[in-house]
Amino acid sequence: MTSVAILIDGSFFIERLHRLTDPEIRFNPERTNDAIGRLVDGHLRRINAVIRADTARYAGGPPTADPRALLYRCFFYDAPPYDRKGHRPVSKRAIDYDKSEEAIFRRALFGLLRRRPNFALRLGEVSQHRQWIIKEEAQKALLNRSRTVDDLTDGDFAPGFQ
Repeated sequence: MTSVAILIDGSFFIERLHRLTDPEIRFNPERTNDAIGRLVDGHLRRINAVIRADTARYAGGPPTADPRALLYRCFFYDAPPYDRKGHRPVSKRAIDYDKSEEAIFRRALFGLLRRRPNFALRLGEVSQHRQWIIKEEAQKALLNRSRTVDDLTDGDFAPGFQ
């Protein structure tokens, strides 16, 4: 019997999912988890269809009635949310990344993914290699002199996570 491993780049998938589907899904771990399940099921159905169409030449054995039986494991690669505190670059207001909507969403999603059969969650590490990075639009505006440094706001910067 053929086994299939599916690898998902979690951050990329989540970003694309939120841009290409209903914006309401953005911080909804249940709907994101369902979308991941649909993605995996769709791939397994397509792989099973290929095997069915090519059974005579396919060395992996006959197709299965249940496409999920093909799944060896789905590996979901991501990183836990950054959990430290900091200060915004312009206003100097405190920010607690651990309590952010993104952090709460990610932890809830990871909990749901851990309960999925044949799923393996692989988490790396997040570090802040730079305090803040100026966004491209703000940088262009500064360089073409349509804005000055005094015009910059906290929204013109992104945290320097890696």
